[in-house]
Amino acid sequence: MKKIVFLLLLVPYLSFTQTIDSKFVSVRGVSEKSIEPDWIELTIGFYETENVKRENELQIKENSLRKLIESFKIDLKYLKIDNFSAKRYGYYNSSSKKVRMSKSFKLQLTELDLADSLIIELFKIGANEVLVTDLHSDKLNEIKLEASKEALDNARKKAETMTNHIGVALGEVLEIKEYNPDCNTNLNGQHYPLYKAAYNVSGGTVQKEGDIGVRKIKISYIIDVKYQIK
Repeated sequence: MKKIVFLLLLVPYLSFTQTIDSKFVSVRGVSEKSIEPDWIELTIGFYETENVKRENELQIKENSLRKLIESFKIDLKYLKIDNFSAKRYGYYNSSSKKVRMSKSFKLQLTELDLADSLIIELFKIGANEVLVTDLHSDKLNEIKLEASKEALDNARKKAETMTNHIGVALGEVLEIKEYNPDCNTNLNGQHYPLYKAAYNVSGGTVQKEGDIGVRKIKISYIIDVKYQIK
């Protein structure tokens, strides 16, 4: 008898849950915001094929780089060696006097108005590649929170528009699903960072200073919300 009473008590609960789940509306809220970076990180690459009997050309270029940085009134503490490699030119020829060398540096630049003229001068002293590999803002977390609120408001407005149009009332939130605010999904289902390099220039691509510039950090926020329909 006790088992029968227990099962009967469960029936109203199960019926109530099924009724709620069968009446809902699911909407997607989207928000996009952008913010100026406080500083950017430049990655500067130099490549040389050198004769070991001659003066190190790569070292000469590194010295020129340091002098250039100082001429822009930038503290050298913001310049770091990122990577360095060297191998004999002609892998199977151990007697070769030539060495293929590469060296890259990272420079943190806080005065963004210097970027255009600095990058032009970097190519003049022999840089083979200049990339912006990081954009940073101290307000990034604050902007993400604002974007999440806007995405929720956007979802609510969509749900209200739908329910008002069909003459039903919007109830409580049943489920919220947040997507990664730092990346989008393309058509192939692959993820990629939203804040990519602002520059991507090499020796032959820069025509004049007006052709390049620092882009903003872009944030895209996506939230799926399920509301009960009364």
